[in-house]
Amino acid sequence: MKNRAGTLLLVALFIGIASGLAGAQGARYQLRGWKWAPGDDASRAAAAFDDSSWSAVPGKIAPGAPGAIFWLRTSFTVPADAPPRLWFLTNRAGFALELYVNGEYAGSRGRLPPDYDLRSTRCDTILLPSSQVRPGQSLSLALRCAYRGDSVQVPDYSIGDAAAQDFELGTVNFWNGRLYEILSALCLFLGLYSLAQFIFKPSEKAELYFAVGLFFIAFYLLDIGADVWVFKAVWSHALARASLVISMMFLVPFFTTFFGFLQSRAITYTSIGVGAAFAAAFLVNSGNETALSTVFSLSLLPMMAAVFLCAFMSLRAVRAGSREAWPIVIAVGLSIVLAAYDSYYTIAGILPFAWLQGFAFFAINISIFIALSMRQAKLKSDLEIYAAEVEAKKAELAHSLSRLGEAGEAAAQLASRLDEAAGTAVGAAEAAASRSARIGQDTERQAAEAREADRLVADFAASIGRVNENLASQAESVERTAAAATELSQGAELVAQSIEGTASFTGGLAELTGSGEKAASALMAAMERVSAASAGIGEIVDAVDDFAERTNLLAMNAAIEAAHSGQAGRGFAIIAGEVKKLAQSQAERAARIRDSVAEIQGRIGEGSREAESLRQTLRKIAEGSAEAAQRLAVVRRNTDEQKSASEEISSSMEALAAASAKISEEAGRQAEYSQSVRGSVAAIAESAAATRGSAQSIAEDGSGLVVAVAKLRELTAKASELTAALSGWHEASG
Repeated sequence: MKNRAGTLLLVALFIGIASGLAGAQGARYQLRGWKWAPGDDASRAAAAFDDSSWSAVPGKIAPGAPGAIFWLRTSFTVPADAPPRLWFLTNRAGFALELYVNGEYAGSRGRLPPDYDLRSTRCDTILLPSSQVRPGQSLSLALRCAYRGDSVQVPDYSIGDAAAQDFELGTVNFWNGRLYEILSALCLFLGLYSLAQFIFKPSEKAELYFAVGLFFIAFYLLDIGADVWVFKAVWSHALARASLVISMMFLVPFFTTFFGFLQSRAITYTSIGVGAAFAAAFLVNSGNETALSTVFSLSLLPMMAAVFLCAFMSLRAVRAGSREAWPIVIAVGLSIVLAAYDSYYTIAGILPFAWLQGFAFFAINISIFIALSMRQAKLKSDLEIYAAEVEAKKAELAHSLSRLGEAGEAAAQLASRLDEAAGTAVGAAEAAASRSARIGQDTERQAAEAREADRLVADFAASIGRVNENLASQAESVERTAAAATELSQGAELVAQSIEGTASFTGGLAELTGSGEKAASALMAAMERVSAASAGIGEIVDAVDDFAERTNLLAMNAAIEAAHSGQAGRGFAIIAGEVKKLAQSQAERAARIRDSVAEIQGRIGEGSREAESLRQTLRKIAEGSAEAAQRLAVVRRNTDEQKSASEEISSSMEALAAASAKISEEAGRQAEYSQSVRGSVAAIAESAAATRGSAQSIAEDGSGLVVAVAKLRELTAKASELTAALSGWHEASG
């Protein structure tokens, strides 16, 4: 920023100096009556040469092929009040020349072919021979000229004194030459400065476009102000004239990038392509100054289009509130005024004191430089504000780091507690898995005992069936005995056989009832074992339920601790939620197992009551069988008294028939009880299968819980590492 301000001050200083150089123009004598003729003939320089056949100069002449030699002649009478020293003032002539005064060589301006060189923007003076300068003396002035073009405008030549010579070589050449060299040096410096800005910050492409444009405008201004052509080559002069349009074409992508409007590769490539096309046109016509002037006039069209486009974008930026656009708007307006000034003198065919087109384009570039400086100043101000904000944020960050250290310590404690809780959860999960395995074993054993009970009940039902068959047979025997009771007297032997059959039946019935009572006892013992196993399952379910409740409490505590830890504990909160879901799932499965066990115990209670009823019934049958056996024994002992006791035998047969009916009724009831017991046993088997599935689910959930706890421990370890890193960072920043 300081460099740019110093550069602007330097520009103002040079302009002030240039203004101070403007002084008196001295005494001048305008030369009139010029005649011209093409061709190269040394005799034309003589004072006595007859030029009456020559053509008068109309203003613009066509000497022929570019570089052709032609002559100009006129006469001048030295005024009586003329000083002793006079100079031929060449003005800003468009061609090189050699001056002959009364046939005597006086000097030259520029170089004639083949070493042609011409500074059309600079003045020169040639001292007239003192021997020829006398008041009232008539002088013959002959100019041997050359111009590398098809046509050329003949300037206004004059004779002047020392003051006029000083004015031409000082003031006029400064404004039309030296000042352009100064501006060229400034543009070169600014271009190098912008290029350095781009090198240090490649993202600033606007600086690159501006730097390239400045390099080309510097070359153009140097060609205008230098004493001779740059590199002393025709092509360099052509390229220098092309540099103006190239410079303006590079300003288009600069403006689009700087203002961020119409920014596209198409515009950039089109602008550079237009500049390259005109550069090629200038180089192709480098040997013809007239053609170069025509190409230069054509190049004014894209240059003015670029100026108006830049003006449009600048005005748009001003409307958007951009202060950096104001210098550019002012410079563009000034350049339009200066262009109108040059256009007026061009159309009028008058040579102005100074052509201002170079100043116009320099004004645009210097305004861009000012705009960049303003933007950098604004960026610097924004940077200072940002630095202040950074300092404030730094203080906040230090406070946050302090709080972060405290949070890190809390997180470390939480991680330690979570690690302990995870260890406890792992132990509980392993215990749950072990208990689930035992539940599976117990349910398998319960299922085996249920199958054994079903087998015993089936045998008992088969025994009852045989009892029913025997009872049916006994009923037939009783009927036969009742029928034969009336014939006791005739069939004592038959009665004895019947008594033997009855005794045999009674013994078989006693054996059957004893076997049935044993089966009922075994069934009750099996049911008691199933009930005991169910009680063990209930204890395990209580333990699982207690484990689920403790896990749920642990998950709640972990969620609370994670909430206290804020952002750092979000991961712990997720794991705690998953653990809580697993605990709830275990609790639900434990409840289902508890319900299944309760149902099993209820069924077992019903089976026990049915088995007890069956055992009591069989005991009654056994007692009835014993009583019947005793009676048969009495009958058997009193066989000989059968005739007299036929009525007693009949009543005994009736009692036996009633007992048989009762036994048959009890046997039917026991068959129903057996079917109910078998249904209960089947339900027990189904409950055992469900219990075994629930135990497997609990084992699987326990495995999942172990995995989740392992992940929780990994997260705890990572949290510990993060806490250590945060603590280290806090200590380092502190």
